[in-house]
Amino acid sequence: MKILHLHDSPRISGGATAYLRQLVAEMDARGFAACLYSLEEAGGDINDEAAAYSYRWPSSALRRRRDFHSWHAPLAAALEDWIAAQQPDLVHVQNWGVFRSTVFPVLARSSLPVVMTVHDFTLMDPNPFGLPRRGWSGPPRRWLDRRSLVRA
Repeated sequence: MKILHLHDSPRISGGATAYLRQLVAEMDARGFAACLYSLEEAGGDINDEAAAYSYRWPSSALRRRRDFHSWHAPLAAALEDWIAAQQPDLVHVQNWGVFRSTVFPVLARSSLPVVMTVHDFTLMDPNPFGLPRRGWSGPPRRWLDRRSLVRA
């Protein structure tokens, strides 16, 4: 069985990355094949079969929100190509909630079984760090937060 792991940034040395390292090593020891797709280059320290989508961070917060919470065609095409090239039997998602409006429809169209380890609490709270939503930009940001939560 081959498992495709979707992980946002293996360079971030947090709990999700530590979990992924342990998971891939354990699965390898049990004879499962693995491949990795991320938002940053993963390198061979987690998995030799790794690729990344290089998202160019725009300076505009509005543009980032649109990319994250709407259909992002370049990411969709890149992920579809990686799935076709790797032909996994199962997809394991963690920390890709930010691009959920693109990733989840792509996975649904793939007809692959999907499991998700939830580390990303923006699926429950679009402003998990409690950033201020005051002043002239407060009302539209709160509206966008609610819209993101409903869509999630």
